[in-house]
Amino acid sequence: MVLGALVGWLVSAGVDHWRLMSSIDHGFGLRLALETAAACCLLLPRPLLLKTVFRSRRSVFIRDEDIRAMLLGRVVGVVSGIWIGATANCMLV
Repeated sequence: MVLGALVGWLVSAGVDHWRLMSSIDHGFGLRLALETAAACCLLLPRPLLLKTVFRSRRSVFIRDEDIRAMLLGRVVGVVSGIWIGATANCMLV
């Protein structure tokens, strides 16, 4: 969850730093959707692949409950990181 929050905050800060909002010019909601999609692309492929494609290749010590908890923690981390990043960036600007 901490990794998700950190990545979400860094993506949010990066998008605000490069001013992608002004080049897209569709407002705050689209910027948050872009940040969330970028953070999810960075954090979710490994657990999703372990749950689906690499199911037969994963270690015998990793159970389905562990992968589900990994996915849930990363999703909650991404959402909280985007929220924290948007809040901090609005306060600093």
